[in-house]
Amino acid sequence: MGVSTVVTKDDVLRYLDLPSASMREVLHLITRVAPLSTTVFINGPSGSGKEFVARAIHCLSKRESGPFIALNCGAVPRDLIE
Repeated sequence: MGVSTVVTKDDVLRYLDLPSASMREVLHLITRVAPLSTTVFINGPSGSGKEFVARAIHCLSKRESGPFIALNCGAVPRDLIE
């Protein structure tokens, strides 16, 4: 997903009917954590949909009207991440 990609609630909710049990479980977790005020750690290989999950959590959260900033941590030197 590019920086300008917008994920809407409809985009997220339409995936709840997917035949993949694993994806339905991920989306169920998204809907459970989105309303919470907590930190969520999302990891996985390149191309696995981490940014979609982050955007989905954001758009279903109380902060949806605020900015969403995607950060590619792999592109940031280790010393700066700390």
